[in-house]
Amino acid sequence: MHDMPNNTSTIMAHPTTETPRVNIDGLTIKVPLRVLCWGRSGDKGDVANIGLICRDKAYYPYVQAAVSSEAVRTYLPHILKGRVVRYDLPGFCALNFVATRALGGGGLSSLNTDRQGKCYAQQLLDYEIEVPRSMVSHAVSKL
Repeated sequence: MHDMPNNTSTIMAHPTTETPRVNIDGLTIKVPLRVLCWGRSGDKGDVANIGLICRDKAYYPYVQAAVSSEAVRTYLPHILKGRVVRYDLPGFCALNFVATRALGGGGLSSLNTDRQGKCYAQQLLDYEIEVPRSMVSHAVSKL
């Protein structure tokens, strides 16, 4: 059994209510998230969980600023029918999205092709965000 710290508030994630801004000076380019992040998704009933983990900590501010709950909901309206909440995990340079009414009932009760939402992260990795052009060659070398 693992010992839990007494102050669990330091490890608990809280919903993100505001999106930070980044200042992008100079030439920019739009790149799909797959260049900057890894993705992972899954289910709990009719709730989908979509995680983005930045390949490098330098990418995190740009991903965090560009990928809001509303951006995810707008990009995936064909699968996300309920509320989308974003949780920032800065220690992991990651974002986690929890989406309700996302799996057609979930599990065996769903008629969706992807009943467990395993492909949702892969779909989100096609979402394009704007980053400094100088960052792209660095990002591509991480692939």
